[in-house]
Amino acid sequence: MPVKAAIFDYDGTSLDSWAQATVVIRAMMEEFGCPYSDAKMVRIRKNWGHIASEAFKEVCPNVDPEILRLFWVQGLQEENDRETVEMIRGANDMFETLRAQSIVRTLLTNRKAKHLAGNIPPSLDLVRTFDIVQTLQDIKRSKSMFFDHPAHLIAVHPKPQKEALAPTLELLQERYGIAHDEVVSVGDTIVDLKTAVANDLRFVGVLTGAVNTKVRWLRWAKENGISIDPNNILRSIAYIPDWIAKYG
Repeated sequence: MPVKAAIFDYDGTSLDSWAQATVVIRAMMEEFGCPYSDAKMVRIRKNWGHIASEAFKEVCPNVDPEILRLFWVQGLQEENDRETVEMIRGANDMFETLRAQSIVRTLLTNRKAKHLAGNIPPSLDLVRTFDIVQTLQDIKRSKSMFFDHPAHLIAVHPKPQKEALAPTLELLQERYGIAHDEVVSVGDTIVDLKTAVANDLRFVGVLTGAVNTKVRWLRWAKENGISIDPNNILRSIAYIPDWIAKYG
């Protein structure tokens, strides 16, 4: 079936934020006595895409996950205050191309709305670029939207749970008449791949975030009992229109 909708992860996929993330991760390890090593960073890359505390607990098992989460959120904000992270090179042009082709575009992230709102680069027009924006529920502030978007959805379940994509997939069906086999999911983590597989969606992996080589995509997918087509691994989302033209 032709691709009529695309679901994009935010960090490392649409936003060029992995370098910033590694700065905060190194600072966290130093702060809590979990010495940095390449092996630990590989484990974090494998687990990236979960809620932050889940990704860190394996390398800092003796630290309260809530303390790690708070350090992570504050560290990201401080880094963003110092230097605004921009979109992946070519991303904005790519989104305009899909818009011109009438392909419905969703931004779907495990970020809560308040954390997304504080990290939107000046070049990103959220309303023009995305037909749907889905964030994760903030239980403490569930009534606050933090930014204006006509189709802002709130998910109760985070990736990689299958239900994480339910709000977006339901709206794509109800509003646009788009079925699951007409949707492609795009992400930079094994968590993104697992979520797509759980929902029987086509998936494209990019190399601009946590999983940064084709070998890692193939190996780590296999370790999780799933697979990814090598043709569906791209350098970045800038190449999505070419992929759709060839495979979608």
